Amino acid sequence: MEIIKKMAIAGFLVIVASVTVHARPKEYIRDYSYQIQSYDTRATARVQALDGVRSGLLEELGVYIQSVVEIKQDQLGNSYMSNDVVALSAGIVAMTVLQDEWRQVDYYVKAQMQADPDDVLESVKRLHKNYDLEDMLRTSQKELEDARKEVAQMRRQLENSGDKKDYFDAVQTLEMEQLFQQSMRAYIRGDFSKSLQLLQELAKQGNIKAQGRLGLMYERGIGIQQNYDKAREWYNRAIKSSSGFALARRGFMYERGLGELQNYTQAVNYYHRAIEQGNASAYAHLGFLYFNGKGVDKDYDNAHLHFKKSADEGSYLGMAWLGFSYEEGIGVERDHEKAFKWTERAAKKGNPHGLATLGKQYLRGRGTEQDFDKALKLLRSAELRGSPLGTALLGYMYERGLSELDQDNVEAIVLYRRAAKEGSIFANVRLARCYWLGIGVGEDQDKAIRMLSAVADMGPKRLKFILRNIKSNPMWRWYDLYLEK
Repeated sequence: MEIIKKMAIAGFLVIVASVTVHARPKEYIRDYSYQIQSYDTRATARVQALDGVRSGLLEELGVYIQSVVEIKQDQLGNSYMSNDVVALSAGIVAMTVLQDEWRQVDYYVKAQMQADPDDVLESVKRLHKNYDLEDMLRTSQKELEDARKEVAQMRRQLENSGDKKDYFDAVQTLEMEQLFQQSMRAYIRGDFSKSLQLLQELAKQGNIKAQGRLGLMYERGIGIQQNYDKAREWYNRAIKSSSGFALARRGFMYERGLGELQNYTQAVNYYHRAIEQGNASAYAHLGFLYFNGKGVDKDYDNAHLHFKKSADEGSYLGMAWLGFSYEEGIGVERDHEKAFKWTERAAKKGNPHGLATLGKQYLRGRGTEQDFDKALKLLRSAELRGSPLGTALLGYMYERGLSELDQDNVEAIVLYRRAAKEGSIFANVRLARCYWLGIGVGEDQDKAIRMLSAVADMGPKRLKFILRNIKSNPMWRWYDLYLEK
């Protein structure tokens, strides 16, 4: 195996290792003794002993994975930073307990982890194809760290006669987070029934996060049959415990008409309630409604403010929309460099809209150098994750025959139609152009006008200007006015 070379690429560190055929699986065995305190029970001691040995194993495993896994761009254009692989592998690699013993003065645990770097990378690739699942795992990793800090804080307080109940609650939260990650690992292994069983057990015990995530799995059909009634049921249970996540998802169901009659007023109401509970993504969703004037008066300034608030609070969705806001000058002066910065941050975390918007920036050469190859990789990844904009822009690249693609109007039409059904303004306008000129479809200018009319209220002002003048001058190259601005 060659010496690892560290290379700075696009402003971040990527570790590249050349591996001969397949790297060998590596096995680690480690033990850990948790020193029992007077306020501990057997249950609290076991939870912390298991967490201690797992943390130690992952520390060693992380160094190994970082040193031998070949970090590269795959055929989908996904980039894997070394720390990203290590962080996600913490939720991927299972731990086997070899010895588990309560010894009165301490709780002793001996465990092992075995990781094949090729399998870890394949698991990360599968995660990158399922943004919802990947986001669940990232969130769980953060909340696991928060739970550990909370337990440590409660222990310090107990040394000064603190409240035992707060300590027991903190340990229970830590245990719930560990079980949640077990359900995620089962899902990644393809054991959907085990994953669902663990989640349901947690949810029935009143775990708010499990209730919300179970709702999302039913809403999206992640490993189970899509069922909006079940999604609503679990979201409502979580809402009773003031879950901001569940409130935001209920708002989204009303916004899109998923198992409900589409009701923007209700969506706005739920988003406001989610914001009150500290949900950062709800700001982005509400900003989108201000941008489109759905359930609220159209207000670009307010849209931008909501996008910024969402991004500042760490929402990748908010970062993506803030980048879009700077890109298009929505409620703020256009700033392509800021647009690139925010969309790149969102794209690195796999946000579909961030990937699509960053692809568009490389496609146009705004905020960065024009690069059709990078644009294609990003847009393929965005399309794979269900981004309407990514699908539409990929269609554009097929229509133009950019990067490695041969010009293919038939494929472009297929992608435009798919994105148009999902509400993409760009796809509708590009498809209208195809009907207007008879590109890949039969010429039908009336249909082109109907398609433009369908998105005129949601699109930029120049769309309405085009519609007012298009009938009086059939030879007018209106599509250049829209697309090249």
